[in-house]
Amino acid sequence: VKPAFDEVNGAQQVKERLINEAQAYAAKVVPEARGQASRARTTAEGYKQAVVSKAEGDAQRFSLLQAQSKDAPEVTRKRLWLETVQQVLSENRKVIGGDGRQ
Repeated sequence: VKPAFDEVNGAQQVKERLINEAQAYAAKVVPEARGQASRARTTAEGYKQAVVSKAEGDAQRFSLLQAQSKDAPEVTRKRLWLETVQQVLSENRKVIGGDGRQ
């Protein structure tokens, strides 16, 4: 009977030890996971704000262009073309002169 009692007692001690280890692990891991989740939410919120702001700005610019295009379509078309050419050329590092030199 004593060996069976010792076995049950040992099993209960192992159970308690495993529970304590699991609780200690949870006390360590859960706050870390909450911190990571909070950082992810903050990053996502910032990204959301940036995307929404850009979309609103693009929509506002489009509305202005639409109104300008109705008033002066040719002027608006040329201005957009010049803005595009300026943007493309400003990103180009290579300059070719009239005599074929780079």
